[in-house]
Amino acid sequence: MIKHLILFITFLVSVTVFGQELTGEQLLDKAIAYHDPNDAWKTFNGELHITMLTPNKNKRTSIITLNLPKEYYKSEVTKGENTVTSIIEKDKCSLKLNGNSNISK
Repeated sequence: MIKHLILFITFLVSVTVFGQELTGEQLLDKAIAYHDPNDAWKTFNGELHITMLTPNKNKRTSIITLNLPKEYYKSEVTKGENTVTSIIEKDKCSLKLNGNSNISK
């Protein structure tokens, strides 16, 4: 029991002494640097395919395309008969439902 208490106190002291305040941007930069030591993130161009299964619901599939050099992002999410497509290309963005950008309320 005493050993656990000493370890806990040591942990608290080390967090207090060595802790630091980070902005969100600094934290993101550190996370990218850690997970991307070869600095490949700036040139990333690829796709991610996701399938989500929920009991008693339609399957939801997502295709996410990201091309950082061209500042391009696309998300295409299909559930049942509907597909929602979101595209961000540099400073332009668009949203479509089943291929139509005129979405009624």
